[in-house]
Amino acid sequence: LQQNPFALLGVTTRDDRRRIVELAEEKSLELDHDACQKARSDLTSPRMRLSAEMSWLPGASPGKAAQFVSALHSDPMSIREESGLPTLAHLNLLASAFEAVDGNDSADDVAEFIQEMAYLVDDLSAEQVLRDVNEDRSVSGFPEVKGIEQVEAELSERKRYYRNAIKDALNRLPPASLVDAMTAAVDQITGGGDGHAPELIDDLVDSYAVETQGFLQKEAESVEKLINAARDAATSGEEVEPIVDKLVVVARNWDKVAQPIQLSAKARGIDHDPSHEIAYAIRSLAIDLFNEHDMLDQSKRLTELIQELFAELPEVVERVDEDADALEDIASGRQMVSEKFKDFTLSGNSFSWKGQRYDISTIKHIGFY
Repeated sequence: LQQNPFALLGVTTRDDRRRIVELAEEKSLELDHDACQKARSDLTSPRMRLSAEMSWLPGASPGKAAQFVSALHSDPMSIREESGLPTLAHLNLLASAFEAVDGNDSADDVAEFIQEMAYLVDDLSAEQVLRDVNEDRSVSGFPEVKGIEQVEAELSERKRYYRNAIKDALNRLPPASLVDAMTAAVDQITGGGDGHAPELIDDLVDSYAVETQGFLQKEAESVEKLINAARDAATSGEEVEPIVDKLVVVARNWDKVAQPIQLSAKARGIDHDPSHEIAYAIRSLAIDLFNEHDMLDQSKRLTELIQELFAELPEVVERVDEDADALEDIASGRQMVSEKFKDFTLSGNSFSWKGQRYDISTIKHIGFY
């Protein structure tokens, strides 16, 4: 908004061509001459003017517009308290307020701010914008915009600008806060992935997925190496637990960054293939550790990890829940046997149980079978 031709020249959407030229000449004496002449050209050319109008405050009166711009200078976040504004004007103000977001803002507050923007973007109406623009043009004497196609094209540019404004704000946060803000925004607005997200959220997640791809790929490679190391250690009789400890840490790091993408994929009814690959790779290790090496505790630990990290993947959850039930049954059975035979000792051809000694030949007669 600060760089908009209307702001630069100090004109309103209702000023006529003569007033625009007059103010452009005045501003040229104190500001950059070329910038003022370009602003004048943008506002006096009907075709170029639409872009300036739609990135300004269409539908707001000149007096209100001046108040809002002043508020942006003194207290940018106060704009979030405004209500009853035309949707496009409101969005343009909020996008400017996003420039005030910095590393001191909490992830939860930024997530809430993102959601406010997202809902408003879904409320945008090309027809309403066209009416607001033409209402001001009827006063200023500029030709009305006839086709709604021009407005729709400019709205596409506006939406791209909003997404970039939010991305820039997120990039000013510490990395951990950026991830937390994205996760909270997607989680809250989709109800944990159970409902569709507004268009702006989907666009943000798509950009986030591209920008985090390198990190996720690197961590996925680390997960694969640790899985192979755990298998090798189990086969050679070495200690597996320290390797599983590292695997848990790396998997959690990977999942924390991938969470917004997983939630968005669930909300859209699509699969996030990297999540499925990692989940099934860890599941395969858990199965092998139990079936081939009888490592029940480590297998249970990995199974519970998958249940925790990949709750957004229905197919994975269903299979791993079955694994968990089977492992729990086995663990319970072993505990029951352990308790039943805690007083049992074997020595040569006889055994002791509950303080009495028996010959091996009597074992069938006391219920051991």
